[in-house]
Amino acid sequence: MSLEATREQRAAREVFASGSDLALVAGAGTGKTSTLMMMAEATSKRGLYMAFNKTTADDAQRRFSRNVECRTAHSLAFAAVGRKYKYRLDAPRLPGRETMRLLGITGNLDAGTDKITMFHQARLVMGMVKRFCHSSATEVMARHMEAINGLEPAEEEQIAQMLLPYAQKAWQDICAPNGRLRFEHDHYMKMWALTQPELPGDFIMLDEAQDTNPVLEEIFLPVFAGSTDIGGADADFIVDGLLLDCKATTTPTRLGGSEIGQLAGYLLLDYDDRYRITQVGLYLPRQGATIAWQVPEFLRLLGTDAPLSELRGRLREYLRRWRHQ
Repeated sequence: MSLEATREQRAAREVFASGSDLALVAGAGTGKTSTLMMMAEATSKRGLYMAFNKTTADDAQRRFSRNVECRTAHSLAFAAVGRKYKYRLDAPRLPGRETMRLLGITGNLDAGTDKITMFHQARLVMGMVKRFCHSSATEVMARHMEAINGLEPAEEEQIAQMLLPYAQKAWQDICAPNGRLRFEHDHYMKMWALTQPELPGDFIMLDEAQDTNPVLEEIFLPVFAGSTDIGGADADFIVDGLLLDCKATTTPTRLGGSEIGQLAGYLLLDYDDRYRITQVGLYLPRQGATIAWQVPEFLRLLGTDAPLSELRGRLREYLRRWRHQ
């Protein structure tokens, strides 16, 4: 049965037909998925609808027009990367002692007035890998270690730096077809994301975007040439030269230096000017408001009249020196 489009749905369909990027922001049960279906029916181009789970994807496949393929991110990742690790997915769970041995952990660590046992170290290391796999970072970093009760920040940082080589070794083992450590679904998902895959389809639809984790965002959202210099960074939207960062806060008066600094970081990390950013701004979906600045105005507000290309070059040089210290 054909659905009667509302005024907002007709407007969304028109924007979609123009070929522009589009974000639908609305509450639960207000017709977002139905709007996506109307948009897909308005074109003969091939589309890909991305759902959060298999049940939703299967249901959508029955409802969408034939030009749209409905998939989960994990199904795409498994087809591209995961299938060659399938035998490892079926392997039994490794005992902690065997994980410790494979990592090469051979002694306890002093931590303040306490000690971190070898078993605890192995758990922390595998936790670092897990947090890395759930992040948009491009490499395992010390900051992926979880907090350790009773330690001061400086002590935690020291332990994280000591465990980082083990975490890097663990990730190398996981990525190896003949690796020995336990292999999980999130591992092939992250491996796929790191290839910066080109999704099949002339247009992509992502439903329930609020449930999207940073790994999937890594595939959908703009990634900058300098992202790897800080372990991963991606913006929410770049449309026709406007870089927008979404802040779904109920108290926009609390927005301040950190949000502006994040915008500035995105702007400067686009070293090669790939996105031709001419404006930056904040989008407040709960308030239906956008605050935007032309790039020269934004830089003046930050206290500089230096050319954007010069600022990007200086940041790149600084970050690369810092990474090799």
